[in-house]
Amino acid sequence: MTEARSSASFNALISSKLNQWTLLIGTLVLVYSVSLGNYGSLPLGTRQAGEIWLTAAQSYFAISLLIDLQISAREALALLSLFLVQLHPTFHRHEWLLAFTALYLVLGTMLLVRRFEDVRRVMELARKRVHGASVKRERE
Repeated sequence: MTEARSSASFNALISSKLNQWTLLIGTLVLVYSVSLGNYGSLPLGTRQAGEIWLTAAQSYFAISLLIDLQISAREALALLSLFLVQLHPTFHRHEWLLAFTALYLVLGTMLLVRRFEDVRRVMELARKRVHGASVKRERE
């Protein structure tokens, strides 16, 4: 029963992140163009661009945390700590946004290198799914 709840939680987390990128980020230009009355690119200031880079880097870090399909209390505390630091008012300068983006990218890359076997396993499962092989058949 607990395993089913944790699977549902992971599914909800991944689904919400996908929705954030596809619906929110992906439709910004569309909404902007509709408001203009013609197609136009969305002008972003340095802070907005930094926020988008930071969000992408956070997603990369989250993937590196979840690639083994579990998260420890230590990993959750690290993620929470990084997030809470970002709430400090001085963080909202462009330089800090880029610094945290770099930090997330470095930490995510380090985790993915350490978890290379998990990356291989997930890639193999994805390849089998794309080519129609059932995951149930693999487990049997």
